[in-house]
Amino acid sequence: TTPFCILFSGTVSFDTGGQLLVDVIQMLREESPTWAKNIQFEITGKGDCMSQFQCLAEEVKMPMVIVHGRITNSEYHQMLTRTQVGLALKPNLGKLANTTFPSKVIEFASHQILVVSTDISDVRKVLSNGAIYLTNDDPRLLIDKLRWIVENREQANDLALKGARAVNLTCAPEKVGLMLKQFIFAPPILVNK
Repeated sequence: TTPFCILFSGTVSFDTGGQLLVDVIQMLREESPTWAKNIQFEITGKGDCMSQFQCLAEEVKMPMVIVHGRITNSEYHQMLTRTQVGLALKPNLGKLANTTFPSKVIEFASHQILVVSTDISDVRKVLSNGAIYLTNDDPRLLIDKLRWIVENREQANDLALKGARAVNLTCAPEKVGLMLKQFIFAPPILVNK
């Protein structure tokens, strides 16, 4: 019965999905589904959507929103230990979708936190079937995924463990070191003109 801690951290802006999450929280508060009493959103970092989250946090409504703002590395590590779901919400059709990789997904998965991510960049290549993907930027879709997590805690935990294993395989220091070595020291490719 402990509320699921759902973390949105880092750059809290429109370009990283901040507005999508604001819309989700507002919809949940308007509709007040029973299952939503079992979640709370925690927001860390800074960005242009932070004031909207602060307004949501000041309202005493369910689901709860707690805004931490910028915190120390130690405080952030403690937060990761009590987080069950990590959000990476850069819009599928946003300007960052194909040009950046949301490093938060690796951070979350390596802490056995269930990743809910938009389907951008190479996230699927890294996490495979060890995450929940949003194929469009629809608040209703995110709400459906959150409901599934709350109502299927054991399966959600199994999915988080799959994500952790996938990250360990893909991002193991030995494997990444070998890939970097091959990239840096590969013989040059000659092109015939």
